[in-house]
Amino acid sequence: MAESSSSSLADQLPDGIVPPEVVDRNVVYRVEPRYPQEAVALKIEGSVVLDVLIGPSGVVQSITPRSGDPLLVRAASDAVKQWRFRQQLVGGKPASMRAQVSLSFMMPR
Repeated sequence: MAESSSSSLADQLPDGIVPPEVVDRNVVYRVEPRYPQEAVALKIEGSVVLDVLIGPSGVVQSITPRSGDPLLVRAASDAVKQWRFRQQLVGGKPASMRAQVSLSFMMPR
């Protein structure tokens, strides 16, 4: 379990989103997205950005797409829903955190 300072993790950035480096070091289980066959056929590449609400137990509670092709967004969301995070404590109590996750999809060369 990770202990944070007495302020909320969400207070670390003005928009209330935990910085990417904090998110990265607190992922304890990560599923990589599967490149959608339709996206491969259409030669769709690019990045997907998702806003993720992580509950006090470290389970993803909700995902809101910020950007990306809809085919890639669906694949990224399906993967991130399965991620698990180290529980965060604020003032000794489990706390939720908001994170922004970016995933890149590149066609094999």
